[in-house]
Parts: sequence; C-alpha cells; structure tokens
Amino acid sequence: MLEEITTKLKNVTLSGANLGNRQNVSFQSIAKSGEFDLTPEQRKILSNWERIYLRLFERLKNNEFPINPIPIEDGRVSIDVGHPFHRASASISTLKGISVAGLVASEWYGILESEDEAYFCTFLNKVQEEVPDIDNSELSIDEQRKYLRRQSAAKKNRNTAFCHSPCIKNIALFFDGNNPVMKFLMRLDFFEYLKIRKEHPEKIEQIYDKRVIDLFEKVCDAQNMSFSAKFHDENDYDRKTWLAIPMGVPPMLVNGICINTVANPELIERIDEIAEMFPNAVIFNENKEVLRYPLVNEEQPKSL
Repeated sequence: MLEEITTKLKNVTLSGANLGNRQNVSFQSIAKSGEFDLTPEQRKILSNWERIYLRLFERLKNNEFPINPIPIEDGRVSIDVGHPFHRASASISTLKGISVAGLVASEWYGILESEDEAYFCTFLNKVQEEVPDIDNSELSIDEQRKYLRRQSAAKKNRNTAFCHSPCIKNIALFFDGNNPVMKFLMRLDFFEYLKIRKEHPEKIEQIYDKRVIDLFEKVCDAQNMSFSAKFHDENDYDRKTWLAIPMGVPPMLVNGICINTVANPELIERIDEIAEMFPNAVIFNENKEVLRYPLVNEEQPKSL
C-alpha cells in the first residue's frame, strides 16, 4: 500500500494553512525519512504507526467499514453539531493528494509541522453549535464577555465549515464521525491527551495503551507542548473543538465536501472529477444545497 501511494505522489504541490504552497514534494515513509533527526526507537515507534494507518486505509478500501452518508432533506444536507471537518485549500492538486493518501500529517511529505502544535499529526475541527443573540443585560460583565466570545467562536467555526465567505478560496471536507475507524482515530486526539496529561496525569495509563503513550511522549514531544495543552481548556472557545490525529485520516472517510460556488467557480466546473476522487461524499454549496450525490452503501459497518 505504501509503495502504491508513493508512486502516485511524487513531485506534487502541497498546500495548507500553515504550509503555504510547497512544490515538488513527494510522499514517503516517515520512519525511513532522512528529513528528521530521529533515534532508532522513534523510528521504530513511527514504523508501527505507519503500519496501523496503512492497515486501516486498506480495510476501508476493501469496504470492511462502509461509510455512512450525510443525511439529505429536501435537497439540502443536514449536518449535526460535532461533525468532524477540515478546511482545505481549494485546488485540484490538493484534493488529488488527499484522495490518494488521505488527509495526512505533513511529515509524510518530509515537512515538520510548522506551528509546533502537534508533530506527526493532521488537524481537524468539529462543527460547533450556533450561539444565538440573547438579551444579556442581566448577565455580569464577565459573563457577557464570555458569551460574546463563545458566540464569536461559534460563528467563525460555522463560517469555516460551511464556506460562507465568498472571497476565501478554501473548501471544507467532512468526515464520517460514526464510522468505527473514524471513532478510533478521534479517540487518539493529541490535544485531548495533553489536556488529560495536564489535569489528570494519573489517568493516562488507564485511558491510553502503551503504543499511544510512546508515540505522544517519545515522538510527538508531549512534555514540551505546553501551548497546545491549553487548546481544550473550557474557556478556549476557538480551539476546544480542534483535534490532532496521529498520522492521518484515510480518504474513504470523506463523506461531504462544501464548496463556495462564488469563490471557487473553477472547482464547480470540475465537480465530476472531484466526485470521482471522493465517491462517498455528497458535494454541496455554501447554502448546504446538494450539488452532487454520493453512491450510498447501505451495508451495516462492522465493529473495529
């Protein structure tokens, strides 16, 4: 599987919010990469997690865990609060890369995560609940400020998820949060690990097995991630729904793609091509109106 992916992704253009545009990069084994100064133990740990990722990839490819479609009502998608998504660059080259390898950590391309937030991880968000306007005159000044911060964070989150800005050339990929593989990956959220490590260190060994602890402590450098450890704090309304998933998320788990039709007319022109890249995904616009339906597989998923 690794060889098949590396063959398809040689000298490609990689785009991302933190990366900018990187040209002529190639997908490669992280464990064997010469781009990182790793110890033999770290390479062994990464090699094990590469195998885990590629095995999950293969099982999804073989349809062992069928993808649950996003519900559609009267021609519009119905997306629940908590649905995982990722803001991606609105380019065909980026989508091709994701469709082949998945939404993967930049380290697969020999590039260390640039923000020092979570090494060897890819990043997701979850759709937040709308926070309506209220008469907050009876609230204290501190409570008013917290409410407005929470409202602002929710609006920003939902604007990103549903591509409401006509001038920002990004799209949103949605992932099947009910799939057993996706549930497994979301339980590996590095930011949540850091929160538990900070608040209840005695619970780490009760919640996580040794393979996860070794990855986060010996490779992802958990002890020096004090900044990221704050992301899931109760009052960090912007980042409390962020997730950092080790290695990546296989492309089969994409069950929705939101495209702003005003900002990205060139993608609309190639919508059939995008639909072929992500056959499990419903493609919809900024008003949640369906543009392309997925092929629906009604088989029940197995347990992981």
